[in-house]
Amino acid sequence: MTDENENEFLTSQSTSSLSNEGYEKESIYKFDGVEFIKLDINKDVIKVPITREADMALKEIRKVVSADMATRPDLSIVASAVLIHALNLDNLSSIVRSYGARVYQVEE
Repeated sequence: MTDENENEFLTSQSTSSLSNEGYEKESIYKFDGVEFIKLDINKDVIKVPITREADMALKEIRKVVSADMATRPDLSIVASAVLIHALNLDNLSSIVRSYGARVYQVEE
């Protein structure tokens, strides 16, 4: 996500400071500049299997950013933000290669 779109996503869990009226629990909403629009989970959100280690790291990242954001973002938002940011890493290929080698216990 770009800096200007940083706050465009919201989950019903993170609307505690807003009126929860009209928001469905466990749903994800996108701010269109005027109002929050519910995303179609089947169309707008996909499921990707990840390792237990990555799941634990994702939850730790959410814990850290929750303190800074004063809200608890949905895990899909945290994962999406981190993955999109990873595209800018110069050493992305070597990071993936090293992790894959470690997961599959292959000599590098």
